[in-house]
Amino acid sequence: MMLAIEAIRTTWRASVKLKVIVEPSGNATQPVAIGIDPGKKFSGIAVQSSQFTLFAAHLVLPFPNVTKKMTGRRILRCARRSRRINRKIPFHLRAHRQKRFDNRRHKKLVPSIRANHEFELRVVKELMRLFPVSTIPPPQKCARMGESREFC
Repeated sequence: MMLAIEAIRTTWRASVKLKVIVEPSGNATQPVAIGIDPGKKFSGIAVQSSQFTLFAAHLVLPFPNVTKKMTGRRILRCARRSRRINRKIPFHLRAHRQKRFDNRRHKKLVPSIRANHEFELRVVKELMRLFPVSTIPPPQKCARMGESREFC
């Protein structure tokens, strides 16, 4: 859509910011949806209207970095705990931490997967600020497990 020069007014001189002063001919908008193609190391995100793809992105997820950091953290923790224990005395006299009954939470995601989901959520929230999104369909989980088998 081309606008005549009279219909545009510049509001700033230093940076380019234009303002349309003519009323639009219509206010009808197309339904816009955000599609997510989840993966373990890479994800795809697209903003799609009924006629056009408005935005498409290939996300490199933080999964490998988080796994590497968690492995290093585990190694350092094992070394720190092993320094406290005197192995020259019998087992029942060693300085172990007292057992606690309910110190595990089984309802949380692993840190690497949680980091992936939080990164995708941040990108989706930013896209929702840019585009008038009407729907976000749930992502379909499919996995290719070789040439002949497919899990959907």
